[in-house]
Amino acid sequence: MRKRVVITGIGLVSCLGMGAGVNWKRLIRGDSGVSRIETFDTSGFPTKIAGEIKNRVIEEIRIPDSVVDQLGERRLEFGIAAAQEAIDDAEVKIGDEDSFRYGTSLAAGLGIIRLEEICNSIENGGFVQDRYASQISKIHAESIVRSPSDRIASIIARTYGLRGPSYTITSACAAGLQSIGQAYRMIQRGDCDLMVVGGADSMVNPVGMMGFTLLGALSTRNDEPQKACRPFDRKRDGLVVGEGAGIAVLEELENARARNAKIYCEIIGHGTSIDAHQLTAPCADGYGAASAIVRALRDSGVHPAEVDYINAHGSSTILNDRIESKAIKRLFGPRAFQIPVSSNKSMVGHLIAASGAYEFVATALTIKNDMIPPTINYEEPDEGCDLDYVPNTARQKQIQYAVTNSFGFGGQNASVVVAKYPGRH
Repeated sequence: MRKRVVITGIGLVSCLGMGAGVNWKRLIRGDSGVSRIETFDTSGFPTKIAGEIKNRVIEEIRIPDSVVDQLGERRLEFGIAAAQEAIDDAEVKIGDEDSFRYGTSLAAGLGIIRLEEICNSIENGGFVQDRYASQISKIHAESIVRSPSDRIASIIARTYGLRGPSYTITSACAAGLQSIGQAYRMIQRGDCDLMVVGGADSMVNPVGMMGFTLLGALSTRNDEPQKACRPFDRKRDGLVVGEGAGIAVLEELENARARNAKIYCEIIGHGTSIDAHQLTAPCADGYGAASAIVRALRDSGVHPAEVDYINAHGSSTILNDRIESKAIKRLFGPRAFQIPVSSNKSMVGHLIAASGAYEFVATALTIKNDMIPPTINYEEPDEGCDLDYVPNTARQKQIQYAVTNSFGFGGQNASVVVAKYPGRH
């Protein structure tokens, strides 16, 4: 018999602020946190905006003293802060006896590649390995060399004594949901009792922004930053990069009951697939995206007719928004037009590897509060984008079952089904 898995703690950090409470309040209010970039000089960049976390928010972050000297990259700070909030929120005490039953499953990007470090080791057009090795001590703390992708999971595990399974998922923008799905499976099988899950990422840096610029993926609506991310709207011109973290505590139901933990909701299904099509463009028929949703629904035992809400990937790119809408219509048929669909990215931007984790936590709060955050900046319908996107104003609605989607570069697709607790399932 499969064990049941519930959410007992949450933590969020984004351009909307520090903490799940602040983020939820502003999501429901329809606030945008997108603004002009301040952390580096954007002159020469066609895009000068992002969902950047400002210094005033970073100053509110409280990091355990034991890890302050281990920080480097911004994503580490965001991830540890969100994990601290989630573990405190879950009110879980981790002792030696149960530490091997508690683990981590986190999403992370590839980190920062600092070109100056490589350039300093170039001579006559060639890379000089010895020169590079001799400069190791000078490498910036935020460099990918010193901050590998698994560093967030390692620090969180060490800080809180989580000595069970530990995973780091780097499958682009689907990584957050895939990390959650991996942990869900492990608890469901009885391999562990509690997992700290989610993700943290920051691509708001010169190399990260350059990469997205070369792909032609970014909005250039620099004069109206808060209106730049406009999923499903006819005038959308690209995604807006965001940064931050979403962390949750997933727990086996009986373990949570035994310690009288509060429960936000229950995760009941997970599905994943890959388009096997192109690196940077989703397959036009929408089958890959639809397949992930189908797998999640079959896993959950929920019929498509029972789905009350969809938290969309909704990246604000021309292709993705149309194809996600097509996938929803392909799967749900005529009822697709009756299901509220909204995109949190319209307010926080695209948190890349952490996007699915942030949106998973937002979905849990949506179910817990029976309140759907809006898709802001939705003004003009686009051909093929003709669903109910909860435009501009939050909506009160009883929600029993919700689906949250994440689709990433390389054709990665992931979906999770979340249910109200206690509920009918």
